[in-house]
Amino acid sequence: MPTDEASHRRLNAVLASLAQFASSRSLDLLHASRSGVPLSLATAAVLGRIVEQSPIGLTELRTSTRLQSAALSHHIRILADGGYIERRGDPKDGRAAVVRETAEGRSAYQRFRAVKEELLSAQLVDWTTEELNALSAAMERLDADLRSREKRPRVEHHDAKVDLTKV
Repeated sequence: MPTDEASHRRLNAVLASLAQFASSRSLDLLHASRSGVPLSLATAAVLGRIVEQSPIGLTELRTSTRLQSAALSHHIRILADGGYIERRGDPKDGRAAVVRETAEGRSAYQRFRAVKEELLSAQLVDWTTEELNALSAAMERLDADLRSREKRPRVEHHDAKVDLTKV
């Protein structure tokens, strides 16, 4: 069933607002100051993936986080320099690297996650469990649809085909 243009504009406006809010420096600083962990939300998210999947190869981590190599390298450098992770050669493939959290990294992530959950709970105190579950389901569907390779268009860019499924 097709949707109308006003609905699309409204959704785009909400998505832009959420993206701006989620990437704000003040939100990073709030989480860092409350948790005592001097990491951005993005770097803490990478640490979380490492904690959950450790040990993990960098290629697998890049796929799991959906980050470009340069961005992932930036986060890995911050985490390694801060003592949150260890980076070692892959015993199965000497050319590749694997990362794992340190005890400090696991502790830091647990503190960061607790503050993140506390702040979100405080903001959504008036929402019912049913409303939160419905919102989560709708957002999961939106995420899947927006990432769907079958639905992504091909666009012309500087006289060359750009396949957005590879972006």
